[in-house]
Amino acid sequence: MNKAIKAENQMQAARKEIRANIRQVLNTQKLGSSVSVVEAMNVLLEEKSHPIHKLFELGRLDVSNHDHWRALTFIMVDEIFGGKQRGAPSKKDGPISNVELLLYLNQIRRMRIEEGWPSDVGYCLADLPAMLQVLEENSETRELAKHYLNKKVTTLKTYVHTALTESAAHLLNPRKEIDRALAEIAEEALNNFRPDWRQGGKP
Repeated sequence: MNKAIKAENQMQAARKEIRANIRQVLNTQKLGSSVSVVEAMNVLLEEKSHPIHKLFELGRLDVSNHDHWRALTFIMVDEIFGGKQRGAPSKKDGPISNVELLLYLNQIRRMRIEEGWPSDVGYCLADLPAMLQVLEENSETRELAKHYLNKKVTTLKTYVHTALTESAAHLLNPRKEIDRALAEIAEEALNNFRPDWRQGGKP
């Protein structure tokens, strides 16, 4: 079996495992794979005809740039869990207003931590407009990004704090049901930016 076929088989196995885990629960601790995804990706990236290159071309991204990989991952997460076409509630009708902003801030915080930068909510909010500009350049996330792109930072801050307050209210109320993926975005944001939320404390 040549290297490319072996890599493709590994990717298929990894894809199956990851999808199964995502369906069960979105928990990064349960997304471990017994196959070498990195090795498989390195082999597949040598094939210029592989669809992953088309993805980078569409987003005007550089496959050799680690930050562009992170941006692409973020866009794909937003496509799977943040878009209305995937069944997520709209900002107007959903149980948590502007929950997509919490998704964006969670990602910004992870990136800041990776770079060794401060990751408090104020710093993450300051980076939010730049993140929205990146999303606005992609046709898949342009419409949603435009909704927020021209908002003042103070307005975005109000949206975020309202979303965090609504998140805590829903997660702490056992009688209120909330979509699992939505709940995990909200819980991650609360753990990031209001670590004492379970005790009803305020930042």
